Amino acid sequence: MRIILLTPYYFPYNNPRAHRWTEIAREWARQGWEVHVVCGRNPEGQSYGTQLERVWVHPAGFNSLKELFHHWFPGIQRRVAPRGGLPKGSKGRFLRMLNDWLFKSWYWPDDAWLWIGPARRKAARLLKKGQWDAMISVSLPFSAHWAAKKLKKQFPQLPWLADIGDPFSLQSEHPLNNPLFYRNKNARAEKSVLNSADWVTVTNEGLRQAYLQTWPDLNTRIHVVGPLASPQVAKTGFDLEEVQKFHIAYFGSFFKNIREPEPLLEFFAMLSRKKDWVLHFYGDIFENFYPIFEKYPSLKPYIRFHGLVSREDATAAMGQMNLLVLLGNTTDFQLPSKWADYLMSGKPILHLLQTPSDPALPLVKDLDQVLSLPWYEVEKREEYMASFERWEAPSGDGKPWEARFSPAAIATAYADLLLSQKE
Repeated sequence: MRIILLTPYYFPYNNPRAHRWTEIAREWARQGWEVHVVCGRNPEGQSYGTQLERVWVHPAGFNSLKELFHHWFPGIQRRVAPRGGLPKGSKGRFLRMLNDWLFKSWYWPDDAWLWIGPARRKAARLLKKGQWDAMISVSLPFSAHWAAKKLKKQFPQLPWLADIGDPFSLQSEHPLNNPLFYRNKNARAEKSVLNSADWVTVTNEGLRQAYLQTWPDLNTRIHVVGPLASPQVAKTGFDLEEVQKFHIAYFGSFFKNIREPEPLLEFFAMLSRKKDWVLHFYGDIFENFYPIFEKYPSLKPYIRFHGLVSREDATAAMGQMNLLVLLGNTTDFQLPSKWADYLMSGKPILHLLQTPSDPALPLVKDLDQVLSLPWYEVEKREEYMASFERWEAPSGDGKPWEARFSPAAIATAYADLLLSQKE
C-alpha cells in the first residue's frame, strides 16, 4: 500500500493527533507500506523528503501563526513549567494573545489556515508521481480536510479517508474561528467534507451519532476507531519524591468551556483535610486558567505541576501513581485521548463526569478499575466523598486492552477500511 497522509502536526510535536498518526504511520511502515506524510514545519527543522523510521516526511509551510513567529523570532522562548508551580509567562504568551484577540476574528477555517496552500501544493506534486492507494487527512485542525477536499477534486480517483478527532462546526462552546462570521460556512464546509470523503472515521460513538443527527442525509458511512494508547515502554530512573504519600495524577490539557480545571479542583478541595496525598498535573496549562488555580489556595500544598513531558515520561509517571483522575468533557461527542493510556496503565481511575451522557461511559461503566462520579451535583458531594474514600479499585494489568488500543490494533482498524476499497 502507498499512502499519503495530510496532518499539520506530526512527530516531534507532542499532542494527541500527532502522537496517534505518528504511531500508525510507523506501524504501517514496519509492515512494508510506503507512507508519505505532508505536515507542518516543526521545531526540529526536518527537510523535505526526510525518512523518519521508514516513513517519508515532507514538511510544508507552518501549521500556525505561532510556529511562524517562532521561526522568525527564535529568541522567543516557549513556556516552561517550573517544578512545583504554574508555568511562568514568557514572550510566547503575547503570541497566543495576539492570535486570540486579532487573527482569530477573521481567519478561516482555523489557526492552520496558512498551511493549506503549501500542503496542497506539496501533496499534489507527490501525487503526480506514481500510483497511490489512499489519501488520509487528520483533524484537528480542520484545515487538513479542506486541503484534502481540494486535492480530491484534482485527483478524483484517489480514495480519501477523513479522520476526525474533534468536530469542526459542532463545537459551539469552543469555536475554532469567529462564529459571528463563519457559523453557517463552517457547517457547510464540514458537511461537504463528510460527503466527499470515501470514509469518515471518529474516535467515539457519540460523535458519530452527533453527525448523523445533524445531517441525516449524509452519503458517507462513518466508522468508529477508538483512542490509541502510548507504547508501554519501561523507563528506568523515574522515581517520585514524597513516596510515603498517596499520589494522584491528572494527565492532559484543559480547554475553555469544554474541560476547565475548576470541577476537578472543586472536588479535591473536599479532600484538603487529608494530609497524606499529592495531586500531580502533567500537561500544558494555558495562562487563562491560572486564576482558577489561584481560587483554591487551600490546595496549593497538595499540588505539583510538571508541565508538558514526553510520552515516555508520562507513561513512566502513570506507573508510579496510586490513582489517576480524568475529567470528562462537557460535550457528549468528545472523548479525551488519555482514556486509552489510563486503561492500559492498569491503575485505578477516578472519572469525574461533567455530563450524564459522557461518551466514555459505554466503555468504562462496568469496570472495577473505574469509579465514575458526577462532580456537579452539589447536594451529593458528601455522598461522593464517602464513595471515593470507600473505593478500593485494584491495580491491574493493562495488557487485555492492547488488543483494542495498541498502535498495532488501531493501525489494523484503519488498514481494514483502506483494504476494503481494493476488494
